[in-house]
Amino acid sequence: MKGQDEVREFLTQLFTDQDQFEIFTIIDDKHVSARYPKETPANLSTIDYDKLSRINGYAIYFTPNSMKGGKRSKATVDKFNTMFLDFDFKDHLDKGKADTISTLEGLQLPPSAIVETKNGIHAYWFLQAGTISDSETYEALQRAMQEKLGSDHQAIDCSHLMRLPGFKHWKDPKDPFDVKLISKRYDKRYTLDELAHKFGGKKKLKELKKKHQAGAYSNKPITPAAFSGRGHIDNIASQCRAFRNIESRRDLGHHERLALVWVYSNLGQTGIEHLMEVLEKQNDYDEEVSTSFINHSIKRGYKPPTCKWMQENGRVVENVSTLAATIAPLGCTMTRHRS
Repeated sequence: MKGQDEVREFLTQLFTDQDQFEIFTIIDDKHVSARYPKETPANLSTIDYDKLSRINGYAIYFTPNSMKGGKRSKATVDKFNTMFLDFDFKDHLDKGKADTISTLEGLQLPPSAIVETKNGIHAYWFLQAGTISDSETYEALQRAMQEKLGSDHQAIDCSHLMRLPGFKHWKDPKDPFDVKLISKRYDKRYTLDELAHKFGGKKKLKELKKKHQAGAYSNKPITPAAFSGRGHIDNIASQCRAFRNIESRRDLGHHERLALVWVYSNLGQTGIEHLMEVLEKQNDYDEEVSTSFINHSIKRGYKPPTCKWMQENGRVVENVSTLAATIAPLGCTMTRHRS
């Protein structure tokens, strides 16, 4: 079937035979869909297109970026294959689609693929291999492109799910819509520098990256007066394999940095000094960003993460061990979770 041939080609252009990603099937009805999601690790050789086509009433989504083990999360993204934007139109649907397609195809750096959904347009800019290696840079560029082109501001996430072309949009069962490729330029593959230059410049990208790294937290503030005592800083890495792993590396991701700051910022001035020593060794160390990150965490009073959180959100998953025995005597609330 033509539709299957096109989606096979689309996925083959995005992924290599070794890449893993997630296929996500869910009833296409907002009133019931939350009860019936199914996440399936996949690669190019395991997708059963015929089976997916027979699941009437189900939306078929996928992760455009590759995921370690086919499990979707920011922490498991192990290869950034494409930038993507979601254009959604609540009013003047046909005109919105037509105008957006015209704008995208007229860009100096046009999308490698454009997909039409029932309520909008999805655009993909395929990336040259290895041009982006961390989620902070990826999402800063994605935000810059979103602001420039006016796409959905909520669809900024390197692990975001997108509708897979070649399947149906079922939210109106009486009027299903074929999600389809309407433009493809698979020879167009871009570098970080090319896209950053055209969509806001490197200075804007750096500003957006700083904002992303600083994050936004919510909790009761902790006063500086609460930061007293030295704590047993060295015991943390010596007793916890997760922290030994984190502190030995120079390419930490966002969640691993969060784990560090949430623990060490609760252990007094010595903890903060130790945290800065770890951060200074990072390949992308920026003193201003690091200081802002720490101060924001202190102000918001964010508590140390549980071991379960670390397993679910970081590359420490293979090495995590309980932190409770080490940190609880210092007055921090942790949850035991056996590795």
